[in-house]
Amino acid sequence: MTGAMNILFIIGVYPNYGGTEKVTTLLANEFTKQGHSVSIASFSQPFPELAERELSTNIRLHALTYPVYSAANRRKLRALVHEEQTEIIINQWCLPYYVTRLINY
Repeated sequence: MTGAMNILFIIGVYPNYGGTEKVTTLLANEFTKQGHSVSIASFSQPFPELAERELSTNIRLHALTYPVYSAANRRKLRALVHEEQTEIIINQWCLPYYVTRLINY
C-alpha cells in the first residue's frame, strides 16, 4: 500500500439487510484493515444494530435526509468531504439520478 486514502460510501439505506449493504460493510471493513479512513453516508438508517455488530468501530456513519437533493444534504455532504478530506466517493446507490447529482455538486 502506498498511502492511506479517505473514502466515503454513499448508499440509500444503511445499515440494512441486503446485498449492496453487505458488500458495503465488507468493503468498508477491509479498507479500514488496510489503513484507509472510511465513512458511510446514508439517507435512511433502519437497523443500527447491524452496524454495531458487523462494522468496524473506526468507520464513521453519517445520516443524510430526504429529499435527496436538498440544500441541507448539499451543505452536509460538502462539509463532510471537506472536513474528512475525502479523496474517493463510492456511490453504492447510483440508480436514482439525484444521488449522482448530489455527489457531483
